[in-house]
Amino acid sequence: MDWIVFRQLRNRFTFLVKKAKSEYYISNTTSNLNDPKKFWKVIKNTFGTETKNELPACIVTDSQTLTDKSAILNCFNEHFISSGSLFESLHSDPGQNVDSSPPPSHPVAQPFNFTFIEAIEVHKALQNLDPHKSAGPDKLPPHFLKLAADFIAEPLTYLFNVTLSNNEIPNIWKCAYVLPERRGSLIC
Repeated sequence: MDWIVFRQLRNRFTFLVKKAKSEYYISNTTSNLNDPKKFWKVIKNTFGTETKNELPACIVTDSQTLTDKSAILNCFNEHFISSGSLFESLHSDPGQNVDSSPPPSHPVAQPFNFTFIEAIEVHKALQNLDPHKSAGPDKLPPHFLKLAADFIAEPLTYLFNVTLSNNEIPNIWKCAYVLPERRGSLIC
């Protein structure tokens, strides 16, 4: 008789725990729909697994097996660097166009023009920078840009507006770091 009572209580307890968990996760996911960071945190906690950023034990490149972590990272880095320059060469060389048919005709639309940026918009964007992000090719951490927002908003606004009026973006603004590990390579 005790065994039957125990099983009933155990089953009731298990049911109540599952129900409470379900209500908790439904409540948290629906209340965080507008905040993706919190939403995915709840989802990750649901499955109880963290994504691991582990390197493979070895990779094969040019018929050579690499097992050293630095060599593997450098191989990945070289791959990403060469991929970026490959895409750049494909898009910059009009002779690469395989299709010889004339481009499709599009309806004539009014030309697109950027509107000039206001200093208040630049200031607001600087204030909204995440100070925990890493620095870009200019080596300026977002923390310092955020601190200096009052002083650099107007000069940056001028630079942005000159760029828009000349219809040309400086090449240095098109650069980014590719960071497979803590060190990175500059790609332009």
